[in-house]
Amino acid sequence: MRQIDILEDIFTNQISVINVATPTHEATLGQARRICADNNFDVHLVRNSESNDLRLYERETDTVRLLVDYEVVSECTPILDVMELLLVYPQVFVKVKRNVKMIVSRADLDSIPVRIWLFGMISLLEVELRDKIRSMGNDWQQSLSEGRLSYARDLFAKKQQRNEEVEMLDCLQIVDLSCIVTRQWDRFQSQFAGIERNEFSAHLKDMNQLRDELAHAQKLTPEWNEIFELMVFVRKCLSSRETSQQ
Repeated sequence: MRQIDILEDIFTNQISVINVATPTHEATLGQARRICADNNFDVHLVRNSESNDLRLYERETDTVRLLVDYEVVSECTPILDVMELLLVYPQVFVKVKRNVKMIVSRADLDSIPVRIWLFGMISLLEVELRDKIRSMGNDWQQSLSEGRLSYARDLFAKKQQRNEEVEMLDCLQIVDLSCIVTRQWDRFQSQFAGIERNEFSAHLKDMNQLRDELAHAQKLTPEWNEIFELMVFVRKCLSSRETSQQ
């Protein structure tokens, strides 16, 4: 198994909802009302004393309803799946072993674990693109402007002075990798099954912006549905690699 495959498994399966969810607990209806009022919570878990059903108190309507299956996920649910749910529902609850013990809301998406996951997934795609381009030899240089090549050469020289074992290809940024692939799309198209050239170019442009914001700990400007689409695109690209290896 290649290193990139190990890293993909870590970022896809081992960074899960348990890393971003916060603890919660059951309460009586009266307690739930007070907790929501005191802490500005929208909902709280309530255990029905008669039927023993787990229910949800909603402060906005001051009502209690059943907690339904689609609002509860297991502790090992991947971040991407949780993000998809939170685009539809304001919060989901997390079952730890057999009991609902945690809650995660849309606000929890902008957290350090999720930011690390996003940066890691983008980095995985960068590695994958470099590997694909590397297989072409040095033909990739003709796809870049002299200005971008000069920048890469300067960075490469600095890394060599620090005795870093890198190739010039490792000194390219996402915009460069995107430019190489899209300008030679006929050579790369078969390695990105189901992805159109314009789609690839647009997503890489948005991904470059997201990566910069993550790297500099800035406020994320894309909406979460846009970020979700980018991460689905990353998984699609990585899945295309797995398909081409079979």
